[in-house]
Parts: sequence; C-alpha cells; structure tokens
Amino acid sequence: HAWAREKHLLQHSLPSVYHWSEAEMHQILNGDRVTGYVADYIHQPDQYPEISDDCNNIRFVLEVP
Repeated sequence: HAWAREKHLLQHSLPSVYHWSEAEMHQILNGDRVTGYVADYIHQPDQYPEISDDCNNIRFVLEVP
C-alpha cells in the first residue's frame, strides 16, 4: 500500500515527505519499490492493531545490510 501511495503521488505531481532522486522516482514509477529501502512501521502493530494496515503508518528506511 505505501509504495502504491508513493507511486500515486509521483504520477500526479503531488508532494511527498521523501526526497527521491530521479533514479529512485524512476524505480517507483516503473516498478513497485526502491532498491535498498524497506517499509517499516512507525507504530508497532502489536501495540496499535487498529492502524496495522494503514499505509500512513509506514515509513521507508534504508535497508541495513
């Protein structure tokens, strides 16, 4: 859901909280995610089950190897 939201924002020239590079925007628009980033919960679903499937409860962070 969260990646789909970012794609929608980019497709419609709407603001995002992320400052994607041109290459990252290309990945989002032509795929489903940005290599090297993972989706992470802002609020843990075990503590906040009512928002566990809300894409606004997701942030993208660089994947730690």
